[in-house]
Amino acid sequence: METLIDALCNNTALNSLDLSYNFLRFGGANAIAKILFENTGLTSLDHSCNEFDSVEGILIVKVLYKNSTLISLNLDSNYLDSEGGKVILESICMNTL
Repeated sequence: METLIDALCNNTALNSLDLSYNFLRFGGANAIAKILFENTGLTSLDHSCNEFDSVEGILIVKVLYKNSTLISLNLDSNYLDSEGGKVILESICMNTL
């Protein structure tokens, strides 16, 4: 898994990544956060239906403060509560795109 994560972090040719329906809980959220933080080419990420909650969702969206390339993020059908929604909204408002 680490080799794949490292490859995705350094791949500037990849612009869209669909990780939906993989049930990527906390370990997956950590990996996605690392990829979003380091990858400069990814513009679209589908992370729907992975059964993560607000803790994992917050981990992912907090890196959006520093990511200026992602323009589409699908977090549909996960277990985000109002706190997770609040952090997502804040990260969207703070993103400079």
